[in-house]
Amino acid sequence: MQTDNGIWAYNGWRVLDGALPYRELWDNKPPGIFYVFALAQRAFGAANGQALLWMDAVLSLAVFTMTYIVARRFASRAAAAGALCLLSLVFCHRVLADWGNNVEKFVALFEMAACFFVLRGLDRPGRWRDWLAAGLCCGLAGFFKQTGVLFLAAATISMVIMIIAPGGAPQQTRAGRRRMVAKHIGLLWFGAAVPWIVAALWMCRAGIFDAFWHQVVRYDLVRAGATGHERSRLADPAHWNQVFETVKLTAVLLGPACLGAVYWFRARLAVGIPATAPTKNASQNLCSTTAAAGQTQRSTSAAGGRRYSCGSAALCHGSPGTPTKPRHAALPAIIVAYWLLTTLLYPLVPHGFGHYLLQAAPAATILAAWLFDRAWAVGADAFWRTATALTLLIALWPLSDHLRFTFDPGCAPRQAFRQLGDNTRSLATTIMANTDPDQAVLLWQPDYPALVYAQRRTPLESSNAIVIFMGRIRRLDPPMSQLLERLRRAPPDVIIDSTPVKVDWPGVDGTSGHPQLLTPAAGFSMAEPPDDQHEWLEGRVLAPLKRWVRANYGGQRRIGFCTFYYRGRPWRLWQDVLLSDEATPMSPG
Repeated sequence: MQTDNGIWAYNGWRVLDGALPYRELWDNKPPGIFYVFALAQRAFGAANGQALLWMDAVLSLAVFTMTYIVARRFASRAAAAGALCLLSLVFCHRVLADWGNNVEKFVALFEMAACFFVLRGLDRPGRWRDWLAAGLCCGLAGFFKQTGVLFLAAATISMVIMIIAPGGAPQQTRAGRRRMVAKHIGLLWFGAAVPWIVAALWMCRAGIFDAFWHQVVRYDLVRAGATGHERSRLADPAHWNQVFETVKLTAVLLGPACLGAVYWFRARLAVGIPATAPTKNASQNLCSTTAAAGQTQRSTSAAGGRRYSCGSAALCHGSPGTPTKPRHAALPAIIVAYWLLTTLLYPLVPHGFGHYLLQAAPAATILAAWLFDRAWAVGADAFWRTATALTLLIALWPLSDHLRFTFDPGCAPRQAFRQLGDNTRSLATTIMANTDPDQAVLLWQPDYPALVYAQRRTPLESSNAIVIFMGRIRRLDPPMSQLLERLRRAPPDVIIDSTPVKVDWPGVDGTSGHPQLLTPAAGFSMAEPPDDQHEWLEGRVLAPLKRWVRANYGGQRRIGFCTFYYRGRPWRLWQDVLLSDEATPMSPG
C-alpha cells in the first residue's frame, strides 16, 4: 500500500466512521475515490491490504475489457489482442502504475464506457439513450479526477468539427446535420451534469460545497497557474528530462499510437475524409463511395521519393485501392482527439508522475490496434510495417527493469518494494503496541498506510501535508497556520516522529568531546530546535509547529527508530533521550 493508496484507504475508513470529505478530511481529489475505498473496506475489512490489491486487479481487467471491445470495432482480434498486451505492460508497470489503484484507472474505465456509447450513438443517430449514457459515464469519470472532463471535451470538439466540416450523407442537409449534432452534444452534456447536480445538492446540504470548491477546483487552478508553483517549472530542464524518461517507459504503447495517428492524418488528408467519420454501416458506405479515388490516390514521401498508398482503404480494412466492403469501421476523429488531449496533458503537469499517462493508455491502445490491423493484417506497404516493428523493438528496451521486477524475486527493485512494505508494517506494529485504540496519533512524517494498518486516527487529516516532506512545501494548502489551528482544536495524544536523528561524537577517536545532534538538513525533525531563520524553507515553515509541540508535549521515549512525544508531559532534552539507557543503542559517530 503506497502513499496515495494509504491516503484514500485512510479517508475511506474515516468515511465509514461518519467523517465527511473536505470538512474533516482535506483532499484535492473528487469524492468518488473515497467512497469506493470505503465500500471495499466495508466489504473486506479496513486494514485488508490484499483486498485493495485485488480491487486494482479487477479494475485493470475492467479497463482491458472495455478497451478491447472498443478496439474490436476498428481492428481484428489479433491486432486488438496484441495492442492489449502492450496496454498491460504500461498499465501494470511498477513505476507508471505507482503500485496500483490509481484514480486514472477509474477515469479510464468510465471514459472507455463513454467512448463505447458514443460510437454506438454514431451508428444509430436517433437513439438518444446512448448519448445520455455516454454523458453519465463522463460525469462519473470526473468523480475520480479533474481530468475526467477530457473525453467529454474530445467528443464535443469532434462533433463541432462534424458540423462545420464538408461531407456527410448525401441526403443530409447542413441544417439537419447541425440539429442532429447539437442534440447529441446537449444529451452528452446533460448526462455528464446529472451526477454532479446530485453531488452538488448533497454537498450543499452537508455544508461542504465551499470547502469542495476550494480544495478540488481552486487549489488545482492556483497550483497549476501561480508563479512559484507548477507553472514556473515548465521552464526547468529537469522537468523536461523527467518527461522524456517517463515517456520512454510508455513508448511500447505510445510509439505505435503516434504512428497510428500520423497514418490516420495522412490518409485523411489524402482522401479528404470528414473529420469525424461515422462508424460501422455509415463508414462502410463512405469507404465504398471513395474506393475509386483510393485506387489512384498516392502521396510521395519527401524522403527518397517513396510512394505510399493513401486511399480510403487506409481507413478501412481492405487492401489499398481495393473497392471491397470493409470488415471494420473507419476510425473516427474522436479517438485521435481523445488520445491527443490525454497525452499532451502530461508534459504540462510539472509535478506529474508516470501514472498521469495511464488515462491516455486505452486510447493509445485503440490507435495501436488500428495501426497493427493496417500494417500487418491487410498488408500495407513495407514502410509502415517496418516502422511499427522497429518502434516496438526499440521501445521494449526501457522495459527491461520492469520485466526483471516482474519475473525475478531477487532483483533490487523487488527487494526495495518488499523493504518498504516491511517498514510500514513494522511502524504499524510499533504504533499498536505503544498506543491505545482510542488515542489520536500524529505520525511525523505523515504515513497514512501505517495508520490504516494500525487502525489509529490522526488529527492531521490532510493528505496535502505529505508535500512538506517531498520537496514541494510551496504547494502546502491549508497553510501551516491553519494546520496548526486544526491541531490546537483536536490535539493528538501521542506524536510519533520517525524522521532520522543521529548522535555525532567529535574527536579523533570518535569518543571524546561533546555529542552533537544530527538531523536532516531541511529541518524536519521535532528534536531540532525551532528556527525562523533556518537555511531551508521547510525549517522556517515548521518553526511555529515545533514551538507548539515543545510547549505541550514531552516525556520523549525512543522506541525502535521512532521518538514518542506525550501530551502534557515536560519536555526532555535530546541528550536525555538519545544517550539514556532506555534509548536504542547507537554507535559512536
